[in-house]
This record gives sequence, structure tokens and C-alpha cells, in this order.
Amino acid sequence: MKKIALIGNCQSTALSNFFKRVNGIEVVSLLDINCQGTPDFERDKYRLLNSNDIDFVLSQPLSDSFNNLSSSFLREKFKDRFISYTNIFFTGLHPDLSYFGSFNQRINSPLGDYHSKLALTAFAKNMSITECLDLYCQEV
Repeated sequence: MKKIALIGNCQSTALSNFFKRVNGIEVVSLLDINCQGTPDFERDKYRLLNSNDIDFVLSQPLSDSFNNLSSSFLREKFKDRFISYTNIFFTGLHPDLSYFGSFNQRINSPLGDYHSKLALTAFAKNMSITECLDLYCQEV
């Protein structure tokens, strides 16, 4: 089993959820830089920086202001086990995606902070799975 660490913004949570579904990969550290200072963040940061059994470190580009989480530091420490990935963003408006909950109190989904409005509506109205899936159509 390959052990990986993920570092980035809120997208790292969605990537972690993806990798958790991939056979042969274990996410051992997840560092969402928006959570710096929290116990989970500090625990995973310590694990990342003090472990020799992490096979790959995947990170969005982070400047030197992030000190021992900066891309330059991690590239030097992990050498060919360090993989930098570009920031993923969508500048348009997707009409079905929405947040559920207040900032810093959002309910998570497999997409991180995002939810399908259609799925939330179907859940709130106690619709069946079939009825929910029927909402995903050209007209809607």
C-alpha cells in the first residue's frame, strides 16, 4: 500500500476523498492550509515532517512564507517523492453546487464543502433515490 500526504487548500480534502477510494493508496496526512493551528493539522504536519514511510507528498504550490510546508522545502526534503499539482479552480457558476452550513461550520460531502442542490432538495423532501436521480435531467 502506497502512503501519501496531501497539502493544499480546501481542494486537498476533495482529493483526499478521491484517493481514499483508490485501492492501494492510504492517505496518512491531510494538510488543508486553511486549518493551520488546529490539532488535526498540527498532528498531520508532525507526521509528515517526521515520518520516513510516506511514499509520496502531493502539494499545491506553496510559497516560502509557509516555511517547512513550502514547495521548495518539501521538494528538498522529499526529492523525487514530492509532486506539485496545480491549483484546481472553476471560475464559472455551476447552478447545482452549493454550500450547506455556515462558514467554518459547513457540512462536508465527497466534494468537500460542496453539495448538489438537487440532492439536498430530494433529501429534504424525503424523495426516493429514483426520484432524486430523475431530477438530473435536461429540463432541470
